[in-house]
Amino acid sequence: MLRRTISQSTVGSSASQAIQTSEDVHVHRRVFIGPMPEKLLSGEATTDQDEERNLSQLVKNTAYRFFLLGGGNPDEWGESNESSVREEMLSKWRESEWGAIWNRKLAASSTVPDQKWVGSSFEVGSFLGVNVLESMEAVASARSSRKGMSDVHLPLILEDEAEQLPSSALPVGDSTASANETFLENGTASGSSDGDNHSTSSATALLGRPNASRNRTSSSKAHTDVIPRPIIKMPSNKSKGKQKVHYAEPTRNPVAPEEVLERCEQAVEETSAGAMATAAANADSDAEWGDVVMRDRMLVRVSYTESESLGLQFDEYQHRMTSGLRHEDWAEFMVVWRRDFIEVYEDYTIPGKERLTGHKHLAFLVPLKSGRTRLSLYSFVDLTFCITCPPTPTYNAFFHIARSGTNIFVFKPKNRSRGQDWMWQLWRHIGGQVPSMIEVRNPTLDAKVKIDVPMIATVEGYSRMFTRSNVIALCLKSLREVPDWKELIEQELGLGKVLELAWRMDTNLDWVWLEDDVYGQQRGWVVLCGVAYKQAHLELRLGDHYPARIAKPLNHSSTGTEDPFYREPPSIEGYLSRIKPNTQLKQRVYMTTHDGNLFTLPTSKAHPPSPFPLRETENYAQKLNRREVERGTSQILDAIAVADLRSIIAVRRAFQIVPPHTHVEVDPSGATDRHGDTDASWMNVWSQPSAEEGSHSDDEDEGGEDAVSKASDKPHLRMKRSFELFLKNGHVIRFECYSRRFALEWINRLRSLISYWKLRHRADAKDEMDVSVARRPRLTPRLHICDEVEDIPPTAPPDPAAPLPALTSLYNWCVLEGCKTIIRGGKIHLRWGLSGQFKLAQMILISGNLCLFRIKPHSALHNAKQKKIPLSDAYICSGYFAALALPQGQYDPDSNSVPRHYQDGLETDDPEEDTLFTIWYRPQSDADTVPSLSAKHKLVVFRTRNKLERDTWCWALNTEIERISRAQKDKEAKLRDTGQLTRLCL
Repeated sequence: MLRRTISQSTVGSSASQAIQTSEDVHVHRRVFIGPMPEKLLSGEATTDQDEERNLSQLVKNTAYRFFLLGGGNPDEWGESNESSVREEMLSKWRESEWGAIWNRKLAASSTVPDQKWVGSSFEVGSFLGVNVLESMEAVASARSSRKGMSDVHLPLILEDEAEQLPSSALPVGDSTASANETFLENGTASGSSDGDNHSTSSATALLGRPNASRNRTSSSKAHTDVIPRPIIKMPSNKSKGKQKVHYAEPTRNPVAPEEVLERCEQAVEETSAGAMATAAANADSDAEWGDVVMRDRMLVRVSYTESESLGLQFDEYQHRMTSGLRHEDWAEFMVVWRRDFIEVYEDYTIPGKERLTGHKHLAFLVPLKSGRTRLSLYSFVDLTFCITCPPTPTYNAFFHIARSGTNIFVFKPKNRSRGQDWMWQLWRHIGGQVPSMIEVRNPTLDAKVKIDVPMIATVEGYSRMFTRSNVIALCLKSLREVPDWKELIEQELGLGKVLELAWRMDTNLDWVWLEDDVYGQQRGWVVLCGVAYKQAHLELRLGDHYPARIAKPLNHSSTGTEDPFYREPPSIEGYLSRIKPNTQLKQRVYMTTHDGNLFTLPTSKAHPPSPFPLRETENYAQKLNRREVERGTSQILDAIAVADLRSIIAVRRAFQIVPPHTHVEVDPSGATDRHGDTDASWMNVWSQPSAEEGSHSDDEDEGGEDAVSKASDKPHLRMKRSFELFLKNGHVIRFECYSRRFALEWINRLRSLISYWKLRHRADAKDEMDVSVARRPRLTPRLHICDEVEDIPPTAPPDPAAPLPALTSLYNWCVLEGCKTIIRGGKIHLRWGLSGQFKLAQMILISGNLCLFRIKPHSALHNAKQKKIPLSDAYICSGYFAALALPQGQYDPDSNSVPRHYQDGLETDDPEEDTLFTIWYRPQSDADTVPSLSAKHKLVVFRTRNKLERDTWCWALNTEIERISRAQKDKEAKLRDTGQLTRLCL
């Protein structure tokens, strides 16, 4: 097989460039401050042979990066240098503070004292200055100093090889013609002015099935052996715009009518007349009468109207506009699809009747072959789908006369991917057809690629052709000819970003990321399923993680060598003593920061990091990253209080023996610099040096209680070891450290974190406002200080199809891949149940749980609420349906929305139903316990600030529920399969 390789763009292979590339890798850095109780290290020691073997392997894996950090030239790297570097690293580790402690622990034979503190500050995952949290792909990226795209191998399949390919993968056509011929055309011009048609042979085809995991290093790398060679006409470089991928059908002579009439069933399926009929044969095509095609537990809400003209689409907006509906309450049902009916089961109200009858109660029946049955996407946010149909009896009665009117069923599967599967399979069963063309938009280049869909005889052919990597590779080949490709796309790919597909509707993104279903089977329709949504469109975006840097303002004065970004400082954690202001008593606590939040834990549940290498060196980076996420999750679950770093207006070293209760300081973030930039003014506050911070005597403090007992002025020494947090509500919190040096480290690192996260939240609020403009106009128009009023152009109207690059950071891949401890966090109003008032809380989403911390105006810290919401058996509902769950009188759809302005600059006037969402959940149950359908769910109602904030919360919660369901497949299978069904009467 012939292959063409697109060479990668590289820069000089200097050590500084390689190290800089490695710094751009998505790594969450953490620093442990201060010593650690030695008793915590006693259980980590292994045998000498295991320790030496693991240490040698770790040194081998990190030797090259250690060589670059020491100023080595990559061109000089070889076996001799590697051997000497490894010996140097082993020697330095044994001579280091933690290395000496580790050797002492291996040799120790006596009991470890409970109160002995050892060691000093260290960075988690750092080994002799090398951050081993970076994966091996990142190491290879740094070693090659990659700046452009990675190598992409696109296969060329010869015409003689195409004859050996499976027929199911080929388009229907004349076997003598060149199958699946492809043309790329410029959307603005049909051809060159002189009429010449220059076409060149290319390696770009719809390529093979991708791996299920997301490839961070080679996004467009794809291969296949089933698709024949295309012929591509390259587009012009005159302007960017629409690109078109056309599959030219070969010309054929018309077939005689006698031949058409004589065709058998198999022959009809092989023609264009039978192509879509064959494609419509979906998962139920091989099922016999009575066999179950799909079944799931779902939240279902049933409504009825006397009208029989609801239209083709019945979505959330249409529901609001429709009057005269009679609603049933939300309930969990067993939804079963058997051939031409969807059966909706519930538990019997009479105890023991299910055991007597041998099946659950059939509550509703949905006919799929009725001419009045309609399928539509109800809510893109929740991926809730709706079926409207005529009322159908659930029993076989010859004399039954069907009532007039329409039944409305709204189905909410627990898993978003499961909702996609139901929507796609039902859409195909009732006659949905794949369009003749699929348009893929790229918002970064403001360009479109149109892919003409060939006629394929089998559904497997569509699934095999329209895989995620195939579509991405085809779009890459076309978009690479756009003039701004290198500046806008290629440079970002060189920094580790990856092009990904996403279905978008308004300001909502649904990334194409799960290529297996809940049973582990391939979902060949993972890309095409979005065509069933009708109003969504497909986009090719730069998928990235949550941003870890903020661009400095344009008016920021800097030198040419200064970093143009504010970069996220490392998170910190360590042991402290909190000084009570009234009694002066000390309370031992463990403090840690996660994503702009400062958590307080009891020392018995601290979950501190290990300063030593892992016992296993295979897949070291992946295992360490996973362990850090799990450790951070345990810390947040055991936290007793939290403080938002934005609520801290100052971090100051203590200068009074007796700590104050309150303060009268003013938040410096309200000031502005001479350019009117609040963010820059805030950053400058922390960059100013302070004369009180350090002195030579600070290094003389050995730390611990022994040094205090030897000091002549004990209160003064304790004061110098302490620092204070000044909160916005006027409270002052004092903490005492192990020594003066560690107190200064806490102060400096906390100040950096506070300044960064204040800017981070303001930048996120600006992104939300920029995205919201696509839906609703700004409440406060932008000010143009230096322009005349008559020169200011009118404000552009809202554009739902605007590129909106900020959507990528709002719907970031950290949520999908679970690479951060906090999946999403923020302040939100909530209430438990359907009665009571909404209360403000700090809500933090972590793996498997939703943690809530009460916010009281006059409390120093937000105390943890005892209830934590488990998400293993939870449903998320939003919008109008969430509003309908409220008791009568609490929601008024006719009320006017009130404009609101928030402290971080966010403005909104979204109506109430667009800011509501609910969580229906059951308390954590045993893995072997299957709750009944009638088991009560608990309800929590949430109210966000605007619609975009609600949508991103729902997306993050649904993603986490998806991850949990796939992690506990056995339990989910029991939930789906529990309960017998009625027998079908022919």
